[in-house]
Amino acid sequence: MTAMLQRNPIQFTVLLMGTLFFYNPLYGQCGAGYVEIDEECYWEKDIFFLQGFIDGSKDFLDIDMDDNEDGIISPLELGVQTWSGEGRLTSLFCS
Repeated sequence: MTAMLQRNPIQFTVLLMGTLFFYNPLYGQCGAGYVEIDEECYWEKDIFFLQGFIDGSKDFLDIDMDDNEDGIISPLELGVQTWSGEGRLTSLFCS
């Protein structure tokens, strides 16, 4: 990398800026094992768990949980949830 900087500083700068842009979490990039929903990163397996719970309980779910009124209860609309700053589901209350 040092040789590249010495030979062509402009090319090195463009490469560095591109890397910072595409791997910066501020630009919608979630890490491996995470999924982006509404510009937030959530642990994929937690979302799959919630979706599985919804799929197995469709006849019993209260449609009032459908916050955006699209007729579908999405994983983030199920019950009352608490998420950690790292995008992990820490509690779920469904009544």
